[in-house]
Amino acid sequence: AVSSTASAAGCWADLASSASGAGSAVQADEPGAALLARLAGIWWGPKNEMYLVAGWLCSCTNEAGEERKLHLTWDDRGHLLLDREWVLDPADLLEGSAEAIWRRPAP
Repeated sequence: AVSSTASAAGCWADLASSASGAGSAVQADEPGAALLARLAGIWWGPKNEMYLVAGWLCSCTNEAGEERKLHLTWDDRGHLLLDREWVLDPADLLEGSAEAIWRRPAP
């Protein structure tokens, strides 16, 4: 599970602007747009990794400051995929919750 925090948003504003480049904008009528809107911002994951979601892009920064760019995609089953390694079912993100449970995709 990863959890969200708004207090770190100011500290990572430069990272947010670098992640919001071309191709990351989400159109309101795109599949997954409502879920992406709920995920936008900063999330903390396992091993104290910071995830910044901006449009269809996600930056993951570890404790050593090493950053990886990850891509978010929408599959035909209505799930959000993080680099095709993790899947989020919209039903697992409860309204008002600060946690999202990502799972390994089913074969």
